[in-house]
Amino acid sequence: MAVGVYVTYGLYEGFGDLFRQAAAQPELRPLLTLGEGSASYATWSALTLLSMFAILFLPRQFQMMVVENVDETHLDKATWLFPLYLLVINIFVLPIALAGLMRFPGGSVNADTFVLSLPLAEGFDAMALLVFIGGLSAATAMVIVATVALSTMVSNDLLLPVLLRLKALPLTSRTGRPDLSGWLLNIRRVAIVVILALSYGYLRLTRDSLSLVSIGLI
Repeated sequence: MAVGVYVTYGLYEGFGDLFRQAAAQPELRPLLTLGEGSASYATWSALTLLSMFAILFLPRQFQMMVVENVDETHLDKATWLFPLYLLVINIFVLPIALAGLMRFPGGSVNADTFVLSLPLAEGFDAMALLVFIGGLSAATAMVIVATVALSTMVSNDLLLPVLLRLKALPLTSRTGRPDLSGWLLNIRRVAIVVILALSYGYLRLTRDSLSLVSIGLI
């Protein structure tokens, strides 16, 4: 939000000025008109639908909405606060993207880094540092929640059913009652390490060929 305000009202004279300058450039004009170039109605509708599904069905969303939810009444507030949050954080997405494309023509800077590159290019190092810290915090939280959610899915839906069917787990504890807590924890710990290793390997293989947006769509 801070970068969006700075770009829109610091580097330009508001939304109108920014969009007028972008529309004046032939290579950017198709981005502002639905149905031109690659921005067909079908593509726009498909991406919007896919994004909606991602918001609802990603493992980390389920983890926060269901698994980590301690009070069902919190969902009442989330039904309006979460959509409002999504609306607010996306207000400046297009202005930042257009400003980055105008400031760094020809793809000289990765579009995924515009929120950092724009303040740095203007010598606003303090804002760039603030953005970096905020992005690092958000990315760390997302990785932790997503990894925990996936490890739970792996243990509950993949490994445990197979091990129980094969009777490969000792189901008795010191009290004589079935206790799988130790196995669950160990399976999830191993799953977390494997998931992080595979994710890092995927990053190494695709970071030069796929953008963050493309990886997110996959």
